[in-house]
Amino acid sequence: MGRREQNKREKRRKLETEGLTAFLDQGYDRASIEQIAQASGVARGTFYLYFSDKLALFEHLVDLWFDPVLELMQDVYDELSEATERAESLAIYNRMAGELAFLGLQNANVVLLAFQESRHAGEAGERIRAREVQMQEAVVQLTALAAERGLITAKDPKLVSLLIIGGVEKVYYEFLTGNDLGDPQELALSVVRLFGKLLDLPG
Repeated sequence: MGRREQNKREKRRKLETEGLTAFLDQGYDRASIEQIAQASGVARGTFYLYFSDKLALFEHLVDLWFDPVLELMQDVYDELSEATERAESLAIYNRMAGELAFLGLQNANVVLLAFQESRHAGEAGERIRAREVQMQEAVVQLTALAAERGLITAKDPKLVSLLIIGGVEKVYYEFLTGNDLGDPQELALSVVRLFGKLLDLPG
């Protein structure tokens, strides 16, 4: 990588870091491009070389969390499409839980930002809620698929999915805000065991 390209990447990374800090500390509405640019050590005009506006930076940041999760949901769907035994589905759900725990830790501040802005009106809140709908639909689809294939027991896949999503979100929030719930990987497996009883999974 040339020096010029490296400098561009460093400036972009700095804008991402300072943007995330500003959004978390002040909220999306109060944070400004001027503040983010100044904290990043660049001129306001430089900001626009990397992001078209404040919302574009915000969307880029939250996509660091939502895109990998949606990709994981698609992988899980594909794996469940080929599974034939409930034990296989348990292994798939365990792997999914472990990867979700890893992604959550890797993007902890972005997840906190999503929690923070999802409660607010305005363009940032709207974008978060739209992404949450995508995630919910993905979970409902894979739950319905598993139920149709006899891999789990779920008379109402949407209701079951909403219960699971709500529980997982609460655990995420408690963990990320400093409540000691134990080792993240073990916590993820405990969540699978708990909901596994609801879904009639083995073990």
